[in-house]
Amino acid sequence: MSGLSVGTGVLREDLFSKILSDNLTIPLSSFIMEPITGPETEVGVIVRLPDDKALFAISVAAELCRCHPRTLRLYEEYGFLSPVRTAGNTRLYSALDIATVERIRYYTQVKGVNLAGVRIILEMERRWLGEEADRE
Repeated sequence: MSGLSVGTGVLREDLFSKILSDNLTIPLSSFIMEPITGPETEVGVIVRLPDDKALFAISVAAELCRCHPRTLRLYEEYGFLSPVRTAGNTRLYSALDIATVERIRYYTQVKGVNLAGVRIILEMERRWLGEEADRE
């Protein structure tokens, strides 16, 4: 099955096309698409999204993360996400938000960490990355 990868997830091409046609708020040229090839045929395309651009409405972001929109609202309430708000108060999520949700889900579902533990882990990562940046 040919698919598209966003971050670490894989999307069906028809789903990605729908997302682009229905929800694209930036030019298509902002995306970098690279083919993924298999032994005999093209398997799909890696799509690299601009990290800092708020692109996706909550329903699309939830579909990309393979979670319920309520989960995204819950993560926002806990302070894990800060989606951009439009003038009409609609949440828009960026590729960084999607990556954060994937990390939260990895810690909770694969490693068995509760959300309080995830908060500590993410804070430690931020501090460590900040110290690394200060050293350079």
